[in-house]
Amino acid sequence: YFDMPSGQSLLDLVPQGSGMEYASSENGQRVASCTPGSAFIYIWEVRLGSIPKYTLSAETDQAAKTDICGKLAFTPTGDRLASASGYFWDIPSGKLLAQFTPAEATSGPAAISPAGDLLLAYTNWVDLNSGKVLGTLQTVPDLSEIFFQPDSLNLILRSRRGVEFWNIGE
Repeated sequence: YFDMPSGQSLLDLVPQGSGMEYASSENGQRVASCTPGSAFIYIWEVRLGSIPKYTLSAETDQAAKTDICGKLAFTPTGDRLASASGYFWDIPSGKLLAQFTPAEATSGPAAISPAGDLLLAYTNWVDLNSGKVLGTLQTVPDLSEIFFQPDSLNLILRSRRGVEFWNIGE
């Protein structure tokens, strides 16, 4: 991460590698990363430097759960994070707010509605307030990106078929 136009490095020690998952908050202040199969997700504050400020896990009374790393998505405010593997956290407190059943096809993208209450963790629709899976999205071949429109009722999907606009109802 660099400050533009000066080119000054703001954050340069986020682990890199193929297979890792990353997300950036809308305001560019936070970056999340994890390695598939791991029990932790790390959150960096971009302007603070090279050490993760927060570490998220799915610890229970019994033990830490492994494999919490999935496609990652921040809420629009940047203070909460969802993993398509079935978890939703409040970042500052580290509190696990909801757990949900992950979609069978966990390799697709994830996006959170502008209101921060609905997650599309391809192919599942999840109510983030309750953790309840509301339904599934039709499979789209080679889906690479999902964007909610400001009204939270329309999506833009990018896939090998091109760009598609979907109305998801009320």
